Amino acid sequence: MYPFRSTLNRLDHSFKRFFKHGGFPRFKGRNRGVRSFETSQFRIRQAGKRHAVEIKGFGKIRARRLPEGEIRLIRVVKNPIRVKVRFVVEIERELQPDNSPVVGIDMGVSRMATFSDGSSLPKIVPDETRAKRLRRKLSKAQRGSDNRRKKRAGHAKERQRQRERQHNALHRLSTDTIRKHGPNLAVEDLRIPNMTAAGGNRKRGLNRSILEQNWGAFVQMLTCKAESAGGKVIGVNPKNTSKTCSGCGHVLDMPLSVRTFDCGVCGLRLDRDHNAAVNIAGRAIALPPGGDVPGTPRSVEIIGGVARRAA
Repeated sequence: MYPFRSTLNRLDHSFKRFFKHGGFPRFKGRNRGVRSFETSQFRIRQAGKRHAVEIKGFGKIRARRLPEGEIRLIRVVKNPIRVKVRFVVEIERELQPDNSPVVGIDMGVSRMATFSDGSSLPKIVPDETRAKRLRRKLSKAQRGSDNRRKKRAGHAKERQRQRERQHNALHRLSTDTIRKHGPNLAVEDLRIPNMTAAGGNRKRGLNRSILEQNWGAFVQMLTCKAESAGGKVIGVNPKNTSKTCSGCGHVLDMPLSVRTFDCGVCGLRLDRDHNAAVNIAGRAIALPPGGDVPGTPRSVEIIGGVARRAA
């Protein structure tokens, strides 16, 4: 079954696209070939201090160390820089549930994330200097020439390096978040593709800033690491989280440019993102079995930015 999984997945994806959008498959050029495949036909041998992974029909790859657990599948992925081998393993582990309090996280663009205890993560600012220089050289190269092919390969390598640097940075941030705030977290259930799908020139800068922060990848990493630590990441309804007072529940009409929440009913004055994170934590702990509730209920009290059920 495993040797055909990759091929069947691609076939299934093609059929879904055909019935959804129409159109027939097109011829793929030499630069659009298969860049990954999966197989269960492999053998692992000890080669000195390293391990030799022998894949049938592909060759031998040396690995410094092997992952924990039983290796069920090997996925070979080619990117513009190197060829990577990914192991799909099965691990039997008994996890002890973590009963630490829920901490809310509000995603933003001025700061990547703000927590309900008042701390925050700085925004991600990718370095585009080298990529822009390579893109200018690529645009000047003659189409169809070998020089343009080399420029395209150089630009693709730089983009891959950027992706790997950002991926590693997100791993570090997500690990530090679990260690510092615990494995029970609450985030907004955002539809990022819908948020960045339109807007034209009026919203182009905001869309780019949202995509640069990689909210989806960050939440996905948090979810995996939280579950490994015995906790979970809870998604809540994002409606009016930054416009609702975390103290009394009053809703204010605030434009996006106003960054301080100032409640005229109870007198609460708080950073807009911090107020939203507290509301997110409150909504998560008060989730009923059937879904979400619009606001922080009275059965939840916020102590030091952490949501707890009131006695």
